Amino acid sequence: MAHGKTDGKATRISLIGGDGLIGRFLLALFLAVTVALAGCIPSRKSQLESVARNWCMIIRAGQVIPVYPLTEDLQPGDMFLVQVPIDRQQSLYEKKGFLPLDNLIARLNPTGYARFYESSFGVGSDSKRLPEFWLSPGQETAWTQAPQASFPSYSFSIRRGGGLNLAVPVYGVAVGLSLLGTDTASASITISDARTYGIDSVSLYRDVENWESKNLRFLANFASNEEKTNYVRVVSRVYLAGELNVSLQDTSRTRASVSGGLPRPVDLLISGGGTQTERATISSYTSNLEKLSSMIASALRDGGGERAGVPRGSITVVSASARSISLSERFARPLVVGYLGFDMKIGPGGFLGSPIPTHAVLTENLVPQAPGFSETQQELSLLLQEAKAPEREGVRKRVMAEIAGEVETIYAMYKGPPEDRPDLFTLLIGLYISSEPPDGPRHRKVIHALKEALGPID
Repeated sequence: MAHGKTDGKATRISLIGGDGLIGRFLLALFLAVTVALAGCIPSRKSQLESVARNWCMIIRAGQVIPVYPLTEDLQPGDMFLVQVPIDRQQSLYEKKGFLPLDNLIARLNPTGYARFYESSFGVGSDSKRLPEFWLSPGQETAWTQAPQASFPSYSFSIRRGGGLNLAVPVYGVAVGLSLLGTDTASASITISDARTYGIDSVSLYRDVENWESKNLRFLANFASNEEKTNYVRVVSRVYLAGELNVSLQDTSRTRASVSGGLPRPVDLLISGGGTQTERATISSYTSNLEKLSSMIASALRDGGGERAGVPRGSITVVSASARSISLSERFARPLVVGYLGFDMKIGPGGFLGSPIPTHAVLTENLVPQAPGFSETQQELSLLLQEAKAPEREGVRKRVMAEIAGEVETIYAMYKGPPEDRPDLFTLLIGLYISSEPPDGPRHRKVIHALKEALGPID
């Protein structure tokens, strides 16, 4: 019968019977997890890249763009500056399996969540928006209100030497291989407890347009030309995983030991015959699984698992036999494993082109195009952007006074909130010039008035 005893310094656990097995089990387990930890620190760049690509294949099989390494800090509305040409992006995507998201330029809070989910999922309120409404950090209900998602299983073969060079997020494979004490195994990984949330491209595009109108001077620094092409990548949907299920089947012809002839932990866990081993009952088998999971957690903590790049969470042994083992690796909170979005080319003056799905850009050779604005339209937009600054009310009044017709009268009579006047100014200018071609006399008149009123612009 399994029992435990705490003496204040260490915990002694007898798994099968016979005190002589205790020390052997603890040593075998410690060596197994230590080997896994050591193997998880990549010794060669190519090995780590191979691991990353293999993991990303799981995500890409679900028509989702992988995120690597996994992160909590990615959400719809995140905007990234991409300065790699499309053909180079496609090449890197095929080679590595993922593209880094390393130049965040803005985080928008999409305004269309309530309308998008109005007939399906609760999305909180203005005081607690997404994703905060679903996060519930530290609670068992974290993300349970979010829509569910599902990914296909990924099967592969693995062998000691190359297979142990496994980085986050498939650390359970390395642990399982070491616990089996085998040189080769077939394995499968299933992402479970997956969640997703996102926003429609139309409403998100409007949010991007609003941000663009306020940040043209910043975007103009990255305007595409004959020598370089820059893009803005906007995330519209993310996929999160709370748990990874790992199964391994020993495919070696001979059984290996962990080190120095010590037995494998799974051999000490299951019934094995012999004078010192009792046949395990279902209750003792279940109890032993729980104790093994607890001891793995201790070994990971004492062995520096977090320093080796293992995410906070837990690894639980679900089942084990002489030649197989199944583990569940659960994260403390769900992590983003992939996303969808759209790309927009940065054109002259910082204006953004039409949105093209990022997945189509990377896999279907679609290339985002710059907006078809004339130089006059670009100049006018930049001047209007400058004139919309809150402190430019005097400029707006002066320009409106120089425009013949009813629009300047409407502006002068407006008694609404002061913060709405810049948008009213832009609207009325748009109405004034809407009846003629982009390079017509009214366009030139407004540009001249803006330049005179604004003076030199830094």
